[in-house]
Amino acid sequence: MNYSEIESNRFNLRILRGTQESLDPQAISHIIDAERADVAIIRIPATEQHTVHILDRTGFPYICADNLVYYACDLATYTPKPLRNAHLKFVPCSDAEYGALNVLVDKCFTDYTNHYYSNPVLDKTDILAGYKEWALKYATSNSPTQTCLLVKRGDTVIAFSTYRFEGNECEIILNGVAPEESRAGVYSDLVRFAQAHFKGLGCKTMIVSTQVQNYAVQKVWAREGFQLAYAYTTVHINALLGEHDTRALTITPTQEEINAIGQTRGDMNPIHFDIEAALAQGLEGKTTHGLLINNILSRYYGTEYPGDGTIFAGYSYRFFKPLFIGQSYTCAISFPIKNLTKGVFKSVVQVRNEATGVLCALVYVDLINKRFVVHQ
Repeated sequence: MNYSEIESNRFNLRILRGTQESLDPQAISHIIDAERADVAIIRIPATEQHTVHILDRTGFPYICADNLVYYACDLATYTPKPLRNAHLKFVPCSDAEYGALNVLVDKCFTDYTNHYYSNPVLDKTDILAGYKEWALKYATSNSPTQTCLLVKRGDTVIAFSTYRFEGNECEIILNGVAPEESRAGVYSDLVRFAQAHFKGLGCKTMIVSTQVQNYAVQKVWAREGFQLAYAYTTVHINALLGEHDTRALTITPTQEEINAIGQTRGDMNPIHFDIEAALAQGLEGKTTHGLLINNILSRYYGTEYPGDGTIFAGYSYRFFKPLFIGQSYTCAISFPIKNLTKGVFKSVVQVRNEATGVLCALVYVDLINKRFVVHQ
């Protein structure tokens, strides 16, 4: 996995991205932790989708975000069909037409769902801007292997398509047709023009991809000589380990503190506060995990930030290493997601050994403080 600067800047989160043949939870956890990643976007062959559950071992929340299908056309043997709309003009996107391209992307992708839309931590308002950036990248590219074509009916831009081509292969990257032209055969003509154009340049294979639920374009591809070739499953891991409005505390567990917490909370499990009982279980010198951390967080959220009136809407813990009595730990409390209009916060707590930096525990907390907006 590599750092994705474009996506990180777009969503204001630290995002990693990569394609892997199979999932290695240990390696993935190590990279995410080392990079302090917020989101890791991983694509694996759809034949490996049944293994996604092993990401439970990472300790990070994750979702299956989409399934991407790839179609291929053998241009060496396929003869493209003639255009249905012979009067259409296909022209490279010029500087003067960048505005028209942006307007067209707005029309084509406002309601389109992809893997970004599946992830609740990504701001939906930033996704459409990503499509514009993507299209403009090809329109302004100086690379001889990238291009953007506009389709015009008269002087009106009604469709666009971007392409990557190199050697014997061409890929249709992103395209769209104005909704008012959706039943006029323009999309079919986009495909037919591309097939003829790149076949003429010597390309032997053309590929194109889309989300599996985008049935309409797949029907067109099947009619135009394409066949389903392979597919990928996209997984988003929402670790949220980046620095977002972070507060740092240092904690040093003591036996007295563990005893007091256990008695106050009514959790009298002897492993938590009795040395002999802990020794019998092979846990000598180890503190209770949940009680100590929960006690610290309840006090912090309720008094420091968001402050008085804060309630827990939900939380989950994942423990990687024990906390030892007498050793010090940093407790970094961050707030990667805040909806101040509703007083809703998502907080992430990283508990690390102060001396080694090793991650010992992760806590994901959903908080509500209805009075927060008023206080601001």
